[in-house]
Amino acid sequence: MGTAVIHPPVSPVRWATLVSEVLSIPIYLIVCHAALCISYTSCRTPTRTQRRRGIPEFRLHNGTYLMNFTAGGEYCLFNARTSSLAAAYSDEFRKLLVLSDRNDVNRGTSVHPHSFVSSVMRATRIIYPNIGCTFKETASGKNENGVFNLDTTSVFTNEHSIIKADEPGPYAEDPDTWYLDDIIRTTYERTGTTKGIFLFAGCTSGFKQATKRSNLTGNIGIAISEAEKKIYTAEVRYRASVPTLDRSSIERINPDMIAKDYGTSLSLVQPDPTSMAALAAATQGSVKRLFSDIAHKDPENVKKAMSMLKP
Repeated sequence: MGTAVIHPPVSPVRWATLVSEVLSIPIYLIVCHAALCISYTSCRTPTRTQRRRGIPEFRLHNGTYLMNFTAGGEYCLFNARTSSLAAAYSDEFRKLLVLSDRNDVNRGTSVHPHSFVSSVMRATRIIYPNIGCTFKETASGKNENGVFNLDTTSVFTNEHSIIKADEPGPYAEDPDTWYLDDIIRTTYERTGTTKGIFLFAGCTSGFKQATKRSNLTGNIGIAISEAEKKIYTAEVRYRASVPTLDRSSIERINPDMIAKDYGTSLSLVQPDPTSMAALAAATQGSVKRLFSDIAHKDPENVKKAMSMLKP
Protein backbone atom coordinates (compact mmCIF):
# COMPACT_ATOMS: atom_id res chain seq x y z
CA MET A 1 0.00 0.00 0.00
CA GLY A 2 3.01 2.29 0.20
CA THR A 3 4.19 4.57 2.96
CA ALA A 4 1.99 7.42 4.12
CA VAL A 5 3.55 10.85 3.86
CA ILE A 6 2.97 13.01 6.92
CA HIS A 7 3.35 16.71 6.29
CA PRO A 8 4.63 18.76 9.25
CA PRO A 9 2.42 21.58 10.54
CA VAL A 10 2.68 24.80 8.58
CA SER A 11 4.35 27.57 10.53
CA PRO A 12 2.68 31.00 10.71
CA VAL A 13 5.85 32.46 9.17
CA ARG A 14 5.59 30.29 6.03
CA TRP A 15 1.87 31.03 5.79
CA ALA A 16 2.56 34.76 6.10
CA THR A 17 5.00 34.49 3.19
CA LEU A 18 2.27 32.88 1.07
CA VAL A 19 -0.18 35.61 2.11
CA SER A 20 2.30 38.29 1.10
CA GLU A 21 2.75 36.70 -2.31
CA VAL A 22 -0.91 36.16 -3.23
CA LEU A 23 -1.86 39.65 -2.09
CA SER A 24 0.85 41.31 -4.16
CA ILE A 25 0.97 39.46 -7.50
CA PRO A 26 -1.44 40.29 -10.36
CA ILE A 27 -4.72 38.44 -10.73
CA TYR A 28 -6.03 37.79 -14.25
CA LEU A 29 -9.32 36.48 -15.60
CA ILE A 30 -9.27 34.28 -18.71
CA VAL A 31 -12.62 34.22 -20.53
CA CYS A 32 -12.64 32.20 -23.75
CA HIS A 33 -14.38 29.53 -25.75
CA ALA A 34 -12.47 26.46 -24.64
CA ALA A 35 -12.40 22.70 -24.95
CA LEU A 36 -10.44 19.59 -23.97
CA CYS A 37 -8.41 17.92 -26.70
CA ILE A 38 -7.81 14.23 -27.19
CA SER A 39 -4.46 15.29 -28.63
CA TYR A 40 -2.92 18.42 -30.15
CA THR A 41 -3.57 16.96 -33.59
CA SER A 42 -7.25 16.39 -32.80
CA CYS A 43 -7.52 20.10 -31.97
CA ARG A 44 -6.04 21.08 -35.35
CA THR A 45 -2.55 22.01 -34.15
CA PRO A 46 -0.44 19.04 -35.37
CA THR A 47 2.80 21.07 -35.28
CA ARG A 48 2.57 21.22 -31.48
CA THR A 49 4.76 18.37 -30.23
CA GLN A 50 3.16 15.98 -27.77
CA ARG A 51 5.69 14.12 -25.63
CA ARG A 52 3.34 11.77 -23.79
CA ARG A 53 0.27 9.82 -24.77
CA GLY A 54 -3.01 11.07 -23.40
CA ILE A 55 -4.50 14.54 -23.32
CA PRO A 56 -2.23 17.57 -23.81
CA GLU A 57 -0.78 18.80 -20.54
CA PHE A 58 1.69 21.32 -19.12
CA ARG A 59 3.32 22.14 -15.80
CA LEU A 60 2.13 24.96 -13.58
CA HIS A 61 5.30 26.36 -12.05
CA ASN A 62 5.95 27.92 -8.67
CA GLY A 63 4.33 31.36 -8.47
CA THR A 64 1.60 30.56 -11.02
CA TYR A 65 -1.80 29.85 -9.49
CA LEU A 66 -4.72 28.59 -11.56
CA MET A 67 -8.31 28.70 -10.32
CA ASN A 68 -10.71 26.87 -12.63
CA PHE A 69 -14.48 27.40 -12.62
CA THR A 70 -15.04 24.13 -14.51
CA ALA A 71 -13.82 20.66 -13.65
CA GLY A 72 -13.95 18.60 -16.85
CA GLY A 73 -16.87 17.83 -19.15
CA GLU A 74 -18.57 21.12 -18.33
CA TYR A 75 -19.73 24.26 -20.10
CA CYS A 76 -18.85 27.59 -18.47
CA LEU A 77 -21.65 30.18 -18.46
CA PHE A 78 -19.66 33.38 -18.08
CA ASN A 79 -20.37 36.87 -19.43
CA ALA A 80 -19.33 40.49 -18.83
CA ARG A 81 -21.54 40.73 -15.74
CA THR A 82 -19.92 37.66 -14.20
CA SER A 83 -16.50 39.04 -15.10
CA SER A 84 -17.36 42.22 -13.19
CA LEU A 85 -18.38 40.05 -10.25
CA ALA A 86 -15.01 38.28 -10.37
CA ALA A 87 -13.28 41.66 -10.27
CA ALA A 88 -15.38 42.79 -7.31
CA TYR A 89 -14.44 39.65 -5.39
CA SER A 90 -10.83 39.40 -6.58
CA ASP A 91 -9.49 39.75 -3.03
CA GLU A 92 -11.68 36.85 -1.92
CA PHE A 93 -10.14 34.64 -4.60
CA ARG A 94 -6.71 35.69 -3.35
CA LYS A 95 -7.67 34.75 0.21
CA LEU A 96 -8.93 31.37 -0.96
CA LEU A 97 -5.37 30.52 -1.98
CA VAL A 98 -4.17 30.61 1.65
CA LEU A 99 -7.00 28.48 3.07
CA SER A 100 -6.51 24.71 3.28
CA ASP A 101 -10.11 23.71 2.56
CA ARG A 102 -11.99 25.79 0.01
CA ASN A 103 -15.27 24.75 1.64
CA ASP A 104 -14.28 26.64 4.81
CA VAL A 105 -15.01 30.07 3.35
CA ASN A 106 -17.33 32.46 5.16
CA ARG A 107 -20.76 32.84 3.63
CA GLY A 108 -21.79 36.38 2.75
CA THR A 109 -24.89 38.07 4.13
CA SER A 110 -26.89 37.86 0.87
CA VAL A 111 -26.28 34.21 0.13
CA HIS A 112 -27.32 32.90 -3.27
CA PRO A 113 -27.79 29.16 -3.87
CA HIS A 114 -24.74 28.64 -6.07
CA SER A 115 -21.19 29.16 -4.81
CA PHE A 116 -18.90 31.49 -6.72
CA VAL A 117 -15.56 32.08 -4.99
CA SER A 118 -15.39 28.59 -3.47
CA SER A 119 -16.53 26.90 -6.69
CA VAL A 120 -13.09 27.12 -8.30
CA MET A 121 -10.61 24.26 -8.36
CA ARG A 122 -7.12 25.47 -7.38
CA ALA A 123 -3.81 24.34 -8.85
CA THR A 124 -0.11 25.15 -8.67
CA ARG A 125 3.20 23.27 -9.06
CA ILE A 126 1.53 20.37 -10.87
CA ILE A 127 0.90 18.83 -14.30
CA TYR A 128 -2.38 20.21 -15.64
CA PRO A 129 -4.60 19.75 -18.72
CA ASN A 130 -3.50 22.11 -21.50
CA ILE A 131 -6.98 23.31 -22.42
CA GLY A 132 -7.44 24.79 -25.88
CA CYS A 133 -8.96 28.28 -26.14
CA THR A 134 -10.07 30.83 -28.69
CA PHE A 135 -10.91 34.48 -28.11
CA LYS A 136 -12.92 34.71 -31.31
CA GLU A 137 -16.66 35.33 -30.95
CA THR A 138 -19.23 34.16 -33.49
CA ALA A 139 -22.32 35.34 -31.59
CA SER A 140 -23.72 38.79 -32.28
CA GLY A 141 -22.94 41.64 -29.90
CA LYS A 142 -19.78 42.59 -28.06
CA ASN A 143 -16.90 40.15 -27.74
CA GLU A 144 -16.55 39.52 -24.00
CA ASN A 145 -13.63 37.08 -24.34
CA GLY A 146 -10.12 37.97 -23.30
CA VAL A 147 -7.43 38.01 -20.63
CA PHE A 148 -8.17 40.75 -18.15
CA ASN A 149 -6.12 42.18 -15.29
CA LEU A 150 -8.73 42.35 -12.52
CA ASP A 151 -6.77 45.03 -10.68
CA THR A 152 -6.97 47.49 -13.57
CA THR A 153 -9.88 46.48 -15.82
CA SER A 154 -13.48 47.61 -15.40
CA VAL A 155 -14.84 47.01 -18.92
CA PHE A 156 -14.77 43.36 -19.91
CA THR A 157 -14.75 43.38 -23.69
CA ASN A 158 -11.97 42.16 -25.94
CA GLU A 159 -10.78 45.70 -26.68
CA HIS A 160 -9.53 45.78 -23.10
CA SER A 161 -7.92 42.33 -23.21
CA ILE A 162 -4.19 41.59 -22.97
CA ILE A 163 -4.67 39.21 -25.94
CA LYS A 164 -6.86 40.49 -28.77
CA ALA A 165 -9.22 38.26 -30.72
CA ASP A 166 -7.94 39.41 -34.10
CA GLU A 167 -4.27 38.61 -33.46
CA PRO A 168 -2.95 35.23 -34.60
CA GLY A 169 -1.98 32.67 -32.02
CA PRO A 170 1.18 30.53 -32.03
CA TYR A 171 -0.07 27.95 -34.56
CA ALA A 172 -0.12 28.80 -38.27
CA GLU A 173 -2.41 25.86 -39.08
CA ASP A 174 -5.09 27.25 -36.74
CA PRO A 175 -4.21 30.83 -35.74
CA ASP A 176 -7.34 31.17 -33.56
CA THR A 177 -6.08 28.55 -31.08
CA TRP A 178 -4.27 29.37 -27.83
CA TYR A 179 -3.52 26.77 -25.16
CA LEU A 180 -3.43 27.59 -21.48
CA ASP A 181 0.36 27.57 -21.35
CA ASP A 182 0.46 29.92 -24.37
CA ILE A 183 -1.92 32.32 -22.61
CA ILE A 184 0.01 32.32 -19.34
CA ARG A 185 3.36 32.76 -21.07
CA THR A 186 2.08 35.57 -23.30
CA THR A 187 0.48 37.34 -20.35
CA TYR A 188 3.78 37.29 -18.45
CA GLU A 189 5.69 38.54 -21.49
CA ARG A 190 3.32 41.43 -22.13
CA THR A 191 2.99 42.52 -18.52
CA GLY A 192 6.63 42.06 -17.58
CA THR A 193 5.78 39.72 -14.70
CA THR A 194 6.76 36.18 -13.74
CA LYS A 195 4.07 35.36 -11.18
CA GLY A 196 0.31 35.59 -11.25
CA ILE A 197 -3.11 34.24 -10.36
CA PHE A 198 -5.27 33.10 -13.27
CA LEU A 199 -9.02 32.62 -12.95
CA PHE A 200 -10.04 30.35 -15.82
CA ALA A 201 -13.62 30.85 -17.04
CA GLY A 202 -13.72 28.56 -20.04
CA CYS A 203 -15.47 25.32 -20.91
CA THR A 204 -13.80 22.00 -20.20
CA SER A 205 -16.13 20.12 -22.52
CA GLY A 206 -14.71 17.84 -25.17
CA PHE A 207 -13.52 19.45 -28.39
CA LYS A 208 -15.39 16.59 -30.03
CA GLN A 209 -18.66 15.44 -28.49
CA ALA A 210 -19.73 11.81 -28.55
CA THR A 211 -22.06 10.70 -31.32
CA LYS A 212 -22.86 7.20 -30.04
CA ARG A 213 -22.69 5.11 -26.89
CA SER A 214 -19.29 3.60 -27.68
CA ASN A 215 -17.73 7.09 -27.70
CA LEU A 216 -18.59 7.46 -24.01
CA THR A 217 -15.89 4.95 -23.09
CA GLY A 218 -13.67 5.65 -26.09
CA ASN A 219 -11.15 8.42 -26.70
CA ILE A 220 -13.68 11.21 -26.15
CA GLY A 221 -14.86 9.88 -22.81
CA ILE A 222 -11.30 9.01 -21.75
CA ALA A 223 -10.12 12.56 -22.46
CA ILE A 224 -12.83 14.07 -20.26
CA SER A 225 -12.19 11.54 -17.50
CA GLU A 226 -8.43 12.16 -17.61
CA ALA A 227 -8.91 15.92 -17.39
CA GLU A 228 -11.34 15.56 -14.48
CA LYS A 229 -8.80 13.48 -12.57
CA LYS A 230 -6.02 16.01 -13.13
CA ILE A 231 -8.18 18.98 -12.13
CA TYR A 232 -9.49 17.30 -8.98
CA THR A 233 -6.05 15.95 -8.08
CA ALA A 234 -4.60 19.44 -8.40
CA GLU A 235 -7.17 20.76 -5.93
CA VAL A 236 -6.56 17.92 -3.46
CA ARG A 237 -2.79 18.38 -3.64
CA TYR A 238 -2.94 22.16 -3.52
CA ARG A 239 -2.81 22.34 0.27
CA ALA A 240 0.32 20.17 0.28
CA SER A 241 1.98 22.25 -2.44
CA VAL A 242 1.86 25.58 -0.63
CA PRO A 243 1.76 26.48 3.09
CA THR A 244 -1.97 26.93 3.60
CA LEU A 245 -3.62 26.95 7.02
CA ASP A 246 -6.93 25.61 8.28
CA ARG A 247 -9.75 28.01 9.07
CA SER A 248 -9.40 27.91 12.84
CA SER A 249 -5.69 28.77 12.67
CA ILE A 250 -6.31 31.70 10.31
CA GLU A 251 -9.07 32.98 12.59
CA ARG A 252 -6.57 33.12 15.45
CA ILE A 253 -3.89 34.87 13.36
CA ASN A 254 -5.90 37.17 11.09
CA PRO A 255 -9.64 36.50 10.68
CA ASP A 256 -9.82 39.04 7.85
CA MET A 257 -7.95 36.53 5.69
CA ILE A 258 -10.89 34.09 5.60
CA ALA A 259 -12.39 34.32 2.11
CA LYS A 260 -16.07 35.25 1.75
CA ASP A 261 -18.42 33.75 -0.80
CA TYR A 262 -21.64 35.62 -1.63
CA GLY A 263 -22.60 33.15 -4.32
CA THR A 264 -24.61 33.60 -7.51
CA SER A 265 -28.31 33.19 -8.25
CA LEU A 266 -27.62 30.93 -11.25
CA SER A 267 -25.11 28.13 -11.71
CA LEU A 268 -22.07 29.08 -13.80
CA VAL A 269 -21.42 25.54 -15.03
CA GLN A 270 -23.39 22.90 -16.86
CA PRO A 271 -22.38 19.36 -17.89
CA ASP A 272 -21.90 18.89 -21.62
CA PRO A 273 -23.98 16.31 -23.54
CA THR A 274 -21.22 13.68 -23.44
CA SER A 275 -20.94 13.94 -19.65
CA MET A 276 -24.72 13.79 -19.23
CA ALA A 277 -24.94 10.71 -21.45
CA ALA A 278 -21.99 9.04 -19.70
CA LEU A 279 -23.60 9.41 -16.27
CA ALA A 280 -26.93 8.12 -17.55
CA ALA A 281 -25.22 5.12 -19.16
CA ALA A 282 -23.18 4.34 -16.03
CA THR A 283 -26.22 4.51 -13.72
CA GLN A 284 -28.78 3.15 -16.21
CA GLY A 285 -30.73 6.31 -15.53
CA SER A 286 -32.71 8.74 -17.63
CA VAL A 287 -31.00 11.88 -18.92
CA LYS A 288 -34.22 13.84 -18.48
CA ARG A 289 -34.63 12.75 -14.88
CA LEU A 290 -30.97 13.11 -13.94
CA PHE A 291 -30.76 16.58 -15.47
CA SER A 292 -34.33 17.83 -15.12
CA ASP A 293 -33.19 21.40 -14.46
CA ILE A 294 -31.13 21.44 -17.66
CA ALA A 295 -33.93 19.82 -19.66
CA HIS A 296 -36.01 22.91 -18.94
CA LYS A 297 -33.44 25.58 -19.80
CA ASP A 298 -31.33 23.78 -22.45
CA PRO A 299 -33.49 21.14 -24.17
CA GLU A 300 -31.25 20.96 -27.25
CA ASN A 301 -28.19 19.70 -25.37
CA VAL A 302 -30.34 17.25 -23.43
CA LYS A 303 -31.60 15.90 -26.76
CA LYS A 304 -27.99 15.50 -27.93
CA ALA A 305 -27.18 13.54 -24.75
CA MET A 306 -30.21 11.27 -25.26
CA SER A 307 -29.25 10.61 -28.88
CA MET A 308 -25.84 9.34 -27.76
CA LEU A 309 -27.51 6.54 -25.79
CA LYS A 310 -29.27 5.06 -28.77
CA PRO A 311 -27.96 1.63 -29.89
